[in-house]
Amino acid sequence: MSTPPPQLDVDVPVRSSRSSPGHFVKHSSNVTLLLSDQHHGRKVPEYSNGGIIDGIIAVPRPSGLLALEIVVEGTMKLNEIAGSGSSQTDILKDSLFTWDATREASFPTKVTFRYSLPSHYTHAGSGERFRLPPTYEAHLSGIPGFKVEVSYAVVVYIARNRDKLDWWRRKSSLRVPFRYVEHSRPPVAGPFPQNPAPHASLPKTSFNWIMKSRRSSRYNIKVTLYLPTSQICSLKSPIPFYVTLAGDEDALAPFSSYRPSLGSFHPLSSPSGSSGSLPQQIMTRAIEMSPPVDIRVNRHTAVDVLAATTFNLREKTQMSSTKVIGKGVIQSNSRRVGSITWSGVIVISPRVRCSGFRAKGIKVADFIALRIIPSDASRVGLVDCSETVPIRLATEPYDCSSAAVTVSSNG
Repeated sequence: MSTPPPQLDVDVPVRSSRSSPGHFVKHSSNVTLLLSDQHHGRKVPEYSNGGIIDGIIAVPRPSGLLALEIVVEGTMKLNEIAGSGSSQTDILKDSLFTWDATREASFPTKVTFRYSLPSHYTHAGSGERFRLPPTYEAHLSGIPGFKVEVSYAVVVYIARNRDKLDWWRRKSSLRVPFRYVEHSRPPVAGPFPQNPAPHASLPKTSFNWIMKSRRSSRYNIKVTLYLPTSQICSLKSPIPFYVTLAGDEDALAPFSSYRPSLGSFHPLSSPSGSSGSLPQQIMTRAIEMSPPVDIRVNRHTAVDVLAATTFNLREKTQMSSTKVIGKGVIQSNSRRVGSITWSGVIVISPRVRCSGFRAKGIKVADFIALRIIPSDASRVGLVDCSETVPIRLATEPYDCSSAAVTVSSNG
């Protein structure tokens, strides 16, 4: 029976009086756009759920200006790699300000605008309602390969004539991409005791499987994965884990020789600090320290091409990719009669900025992948053990902010 995915609560932050003091400014030959409440030095503006886009537009030379419009756009694009195929679906397209010379007086010295990012959007084709997806990009498997991208931008569209040539109209635009991140946190603070089934007060934290022997059921091994923080973890904090094998002593013998060393805690040393080259260090450590437990976090991206785009693919309408975003490190082990336990942490890559999500035609899900690798499987003839546990990665730890309201992510 498969384990159901956990539920994640979403923080809707209360706007703090301590706003970011900086501004993001972008110029073109026709217009200047300023976005407030941005950190100094940030290359791309960033907003989170409940965020407000405050901006100012200035046109230094309004002479000849015919029309101007400010639009917030959000799109999901599917691009064919090394090809010309592409398709785009609108997520957001909200006009914030429009000006037309045929209907209004001279263009003002400056224009201010304010826009509250919505928490949901409605898919135009189906009428379905989804949470606003975060900025995201992934490469999908297949021939030809495709890249899926969720992106957002503030765009200023301009139309003007040249000097006194009223018939000559030139259109241009200034596009400022911004990153959207939905901040989330676990709904309850951990750690939690071992619990094989969820109930009202405790989440599920223990997962069990059987590693079967080809010789006899006597040599079967019970595999238990214990996640003290449950299936909802912060991507900013190490994820603790315990893996226990329980069974006959003869069946456990192939797993008994591994002992964590300092290499489990520290990165490989530089070539200048050792007698051997870096590739030699890697090979030596792989031989000496190869652990019997391989645990990692994978991110699976699945796209329904027909639902998400206008591509006419007759054969394959589902495309996906799986990427490792976190790897486990064994820090200690303990041995008792009839059992072995390894403990450690999984560290998520700092490049991961968002949680999993679902929108029309796309689903991004995370899961822990566990593999048990005996050092000498032939001794007991064990069947390979590879199992997965769905998890939800929150962007923040539970105590990230006291000024936040948690709401269900089901809506």
